[in-house]
Amino acid sequence: MDISKVSQERFLKAKKYITKIFPYATTKSNHNNQYWVDDGGGRDICNLQIKKTVDNFKFDLDKNYENEFRKFENALYNEPTIPKSNSVKEAWIKAEQVYRTNQILQRNSDKFSDDKVNNKMRYE
Repeated sequence: MDISKVSQERFLKAKKYITKIFPYATTKSNHNNQYWVDDGGGRDICNLQIKKTVDNFKFDLDKNYENEFRKFENALYNEPTIPKSNSVKEAWIKAEQVYRTNQILQRNSDKFSDDKVNNKMRYE
């Protein structure tokens, strides 16, 4: 992401949007000087889908543990991960873009779920 063309106003707009949704959001960094926006609970806003996948996965304890672990591994592997940013400004812009994209995908996934499409095709 070319952050040099992003204005200070755009950065502040993104930060305001994120802090409205996540009031305790802060910028975090690692030892490689890479940045991300934390939601205030220790989770990267750009990678919240991974947390949802972990929370929603149901282990079937009656089956082979090895197969269940592979299913879990595949579920995590299919979730995209957003890399850390090289600047604070980029981290906030990226957090806003990813959060908005996830909202749109969630809204449209509910509208166009596999069950709804199958039911509609059955009655046509």
